[in-house]
Amino acid sequence: MAQLVVRKIENAVKSRLQRLARRSGRILGNEVREILRRAVEEEELPTGGLGTEIVALFATVGLAADIPELRGLRLLKGDHRTAISGRARTPVAPRTIPSKESANAGTAAPGNRAS
Repeated sequence: MAQLVVRKIENAVKSRLQRLARRSGRILGNEVREILRRAVEEEELPTGGLGTEIVALFATVGLAADIPELRGLRLLKGDHRTAISGRARTPVAPRTIPSKESANAGTAAPGNRAS
């Protein structure tokens, strides 16, 4: 078995650990091992990337329609802000402009024109 040495533990923490050990009928070393065991068992590691976690989080909600992709579009600066009209806040619909790739799709590059 591996050994772990922990230095510079505050006296108050050590006293609380000793009280926990007495209450559970264990020696201090066994109580600390049990606390560490429980802490590691409760740790929930992500199973995938951020997108996978978001999908899993909302899997039971469902959507009425597919979400359109925004590939090839760029958002204009400032779209994340909210417009204020009087006292009411009205969300601003995102404005998009075609990206350079989608704007040039189907056109020849200036130096590569067919004669």
